Amino acid sequence: MDWDVQDFTVSALGAYGINKWAFIQTQFGADLRGVPNITFAPGRLPYVYSLTAGNTKDEDKYVELRVQSPSDKPLKALLGTNYSYISYLVEVPSYGGTGYVIATPPLISEANTYSVFGSLSYDILERLSISAEGRYQIDKQKQTSISPTPGVAPTVLANDFKSFTPRLILQYKPDARSSIYASYSRGSRPGAFNSVYYAQSAYVKAQIDAASTVQGVVPEEKLWMAELGYKAQLFDEKLRVLAAAYTGRWTDRGIPSTIPIFTNPAAEAGGAPNGSVVITAPGGRVKVQGVELELSYRATRSLTVEGTFNIADTKILKTFSADSLAVTGNGSPVGTQLPYYPKVTGTFSAAYNRPVRGGDAFLRGDLIYTGRQYETESNLAYTAPSATVNIRAGIDFDGKRIELFGTNIFDNKTATSLARTTYATYNAAGFGTNRNSITVSLPDRVSYGVKFSVKF
Repeated sequence: MDWDVQDFTVSALGAYGINKWAFIQTQFGADLRGVPNITFAPGRLPYVYSLTAGNTKDEDKYVELRVQSPSDKPLKALLGTNYSYISYLVEVPSYGGTGYVIATPPLISEANTYSVFGSLSYDILERLSISAEGRYQIDKQKQTSISPTPGVAPTVLANDFKSFTPRLILQYKPDARSSIYASYSRGSRPGAFNSVYYAQSAYVKAQIDAASTVQGVVPEEKLWMAELGYKAQLFDEKLRVLAAAYTGRWTDRGIPSTIPIFTNPAAEAGGAPNGSVVITAPGGRVKVQGVELELSYRATRSLTVEGTFNIADTKILKTFSADSLAVTGNGSPVGTQLPYYPKVTGTFSAAYNRPVRGGDAFLRGDLIYTGRQYETESNLAYTAPSATVNIRAGIDFDGKRIELFGTNIFDNKTATSLARTTYATYNAAGFGTNRNSITVSLPDRVSYGVKFSVKF
C-alpha cells in the first residue's frame, strides 16, 4: 500500500508464506537385493538396502514501512524499518542394513530479524550526484536439535548477530541517456550454528572431529565490494549497454561440508555409511573479482540481437574443506576457485518479429554458454564447458499465441552441476568398501513441442 502525504510517499507491505513438503530417495541408485546383509537380524532386511525420507516445513513472515521524500528535489531521503520471521523444521529418518536410524535428528531453525535503513542522495551538480545508504540489522537466531537417543535433552544454540551495511555511490550522467557510477559497499550474511553436531552420540562425534573442526556458533560473514559501471542507450537508442567491473574480499566465510557417518559399529562393519552430517567450518577468506556485460542492439525494426558476458573470478585465500581433506589429504587448499560456480558464462540471442495479417509473427534463437564448474575446493574434477541452443517460433493474434519450440536442439549432454560424495561397493559375501564418488546432474534431453496461450 502507498499513501501520498503532501510531497512525501509512505509505503507499507507485508507477506506470509508456508510450505510443507517431503522427499524420499535411495542412497545407492542401484538394485542391491542380490548382496547379502552381513548385519541381518530380526527386523532387518536380508539384503543391502538404503532408503532416506525427509519431512520439512518452512514458514516466513515479513512487514515493512518506509517514508520517501520528493524525488524532484536536489536532496532526497528515505527512511524505513522492517521485521521478518523465518522458521525451518526438518527430520530425516532412514532404513538400511541395520534397520531404522535417524540420519539427521529433528532440527528446528528460527530467525527473528529487525532492521532500520535509510538513504540520502544529493545532486552536487546538474549531472553529478552522491548517495549514502545504510542498514542496521539484528538477527536473533536459534536452533534446536532433538537427539534421537532417549533421555538426551535437546541441544539449543542461540545468538544475536548485529551488523551495519553501508554503501556509497557516486554517479555522473554525461547526457540524458548514459551514466557512469562508482560504488563501495559492505554486505553481510548472519552467522550459523552447528547444533546438529551436539545432538550426535560420542561415536558419531568422533568421526566428525576426524574430518573437520567444529564450533557451536559460526560468525557472521562479511563482503567488502567496489564496483565501477556504465549504462547507456546509444545510436538513437538502438544500442543498450550495461557494463560493470567489481572487486571485493569475502571474509569469515562459512564453509559447509557433508560428512558421511556410521551411526553405530554394526553399520561400520558393513563398510557403508548409513547417514551424513552437514557442518559449517568458520574463517574462510575469498578474493572475488569480475566483469559483467549486457548488450542489446536493434539492427532493424524487426531484428534484435542481445548478448551477455560474465567473468566471476574467485580465489580462495583461506579455508578448511572436509571434502578436500578426504580426497587429497589437504583440507586447506588455497589459490583455487570456489566450487559449483562457473568462472565464465554468456548468452547470445536473436529475435525476429514481423507483422502479418491478423497478428505478429516471431522467431527467436538462444545460445547459453556455461564454463567449467569444480566439485570441491580442491578443483580436481569439473564439468566441461557447454553450450545449449533453444529456438521458438509462432504468432500472436487477438491476445492468443501459438508457439512451436525446441529446447537443447543439439542434445547437449554435459552435466549441469556436480558434487563430491561417497558410495559403497560390495563383494559376494556382503562386505562393503566405501569409495569416493561424484554425483552429477544431467541436462534435459532435446525436446520439441507446441504451446498455446491466451491473455485475458
